[in-house]
Amino acid sequence: MSTPVRDVRDTFLKFLDDNLAMPVKAIRNDPSDPGASVLQTNAINVHFLKLNLDSVATQQVVIDVLNDDENLAVDWMESIWTLLRSAFYTPLYNYSTPSVPVAQNTNVMWDRTSVKFHPVVSDNYTHYSCVLPLKFYAII
Repeated sequence: MSTPVRDVRDTFLKFLDDNLAMPVKAIRNDPSDPGASVLQTNAINVHFLKLNLDSVATQQVVIDVLNDDENLAVDWMESIWTLLRSAFYTPLYNYSTPSVPVAQNTNVMWDRTSVKFHPVVSDNYTHYSCVLPLKFYAII
């Protein structure tokens, strides 16, 4: 069963995956897959934090770029920044049946001026992180 919050998460993950030429990994707690909650090197890691379900709801998303190669990490970060700065929304879909997404006749939106990456210190890899509030209409 899908919910508006789940639709927002799935839609944003699909938006990144469809528009970026690098692996996108959803960070989730999954009892059947203990590794699902661990950041992956050489990938774009996406996880969701604080949720506010007012009439215009917000869902914080964290986008973590981790790569063994510093130059690739910078290139990936710039690609994400360019994508999220060039648009400020994506149509919301219900992905209960992934092969047949259903348009929800609304959008997932973000403030493109809020796309800011910060370095995270690590001795093992290069890491950049961005916290971005997503906005959507919460019709629950």
